Amino acid sequence: MKKVFFAMFAATFLFSLTTFAQVEEEQTQPEETVTAMAEEGMQIEFAQLPDAVQTAFESSDYAAWDVMDVRAINEEQTESIKYKIKVTDGTREESVLYNEEGEDVTEE
Repeated sequence: MKKVFFAMFAATFLFSLTTFAQVEEEQTQPEETVTAMAEEGMQIEFAQLPDAVQTAFESSDYAAWDVMDVRAINEEQTESIKYKIKVTDGTREESVLYNEEGEDVTEE
């Protein structure tokens, strides 16, 4: 009887450790996701870009390319927002980065 009781106690104890480990892992996951989102920026629609950025893009060499993704990236160090536009011509993919005034800052 003691062996059965000990086996049940041991199984319960081990199960509780496994459950605790899973909860611990789940709590750290959202923090990593938030950090990744901050680095990638927030996805927005092309129409949500400032007029200066839209005008600059539409007069660029990439205007005829297909827009795949648009992101607003908040740069905490400079307290500014940059806009990343990912485009493709069907064979290549490029990303163009604009500041709030519509200046191409891809090379910076």
